[in-house]
Amino acid sequence: MIESELPRRPDGSTVLGIVADTHCRAGGIALPDAVLEAFRGVDSILHLGDMGEAAVLDRLAAVAPVLATRGGDDPPHEPRLVAGGRVLAAADLALVAAFELGELVPGAKSQGLELPREPLLALLDGRLRRPVGAVLFAGTHAPVLAMRDGLLLLNPGSATLPVTRGPSGLGTVARLTIRGSALFPEIVQL
Repeated sequence: MIESELPRRPDGSTVLGIVADTHCRAGGIALPDAVLEAFRGVDSILHLGDMGEAAVLDRLAAVAPVLATRGGDDPPHEPRLVAGGRVLAAADLALVAAFELGELVPGAKSQGLELPREPLLALLDGRLRRPVGAVLFAGTHAPVLAMRDGLLLLNPGSATLPVTRGPSGLGTVARLTIRGSALFPEIVQL
């Protein structure tokens, strides 16, 4: 897995905007301005895959630096996309991110949030040799905000093609504030 250091504010905290499953294409679905507004003030943005066209990354980069993982609906030769998972190093812990949950946790599946019986922290800490605070994943178009074995499981859902649309007709993204080893997640309805 590729490791990236998340930028930190003077107080050591960081705010990460998380988006996935946008499936944007010229002449088709466009990245809504509401996504950019929801990410105003974040320190970096993570697109978890299935973006459609790479222009989505450029549009997000107008707000904050962007990291991305690869999903099945992504440009095959886009160098900014990482397949197989990404480690985001924060102040006192690591976040692991991938399009499909099974890329990070053997035997797990994003759809239906299928998880192995073994303690997740043991599976992840053993692979990374560092404390893991969260697993960030996508692929379902539905948001997930859950805890298991002291580990945050976070899926931002889809801003453009959600399972359930909000009053605006759009879906969701997520914001994650990290202060030391404390995580403060939020699902944002657009």
